[in-house]
Amino acid sequence: MRELEMTKKNYIKLLSDIGEITDLFSNANSLETFLQKIVLFVSEHMDSEVCSIYLFDDKLQKLILRATKGLSLDSIGKVSQTRCFFENKNYY
Repeated sequence: MRELEMTKKNYIKLLSDIGEITDLFSNANSLETFLQKIVLFVSEHMDSEVCSIYLFDDKLQKLILRATKGLSLDSIGKVSQTRCFFENKNYY
């Protein structure tokens, strides 16, 4: 019985979180605004001081910092990560 209650609570929380993300998307006027709001949302829910989103730039073949909480906002668009190769597989 207790397990069923926890499953219901988790399901309700998941629906609530999806609703919050939908609102963030609806109210964002640009991709940058949406990503920054997602970073804040995730860091709040994970109780984290630092959270960042990197997007892959196909032309540069690098992950580029696009949103962050905890790092300098001036780093957005300037900080990147290059590919590393392990056992003939690409990992970023």
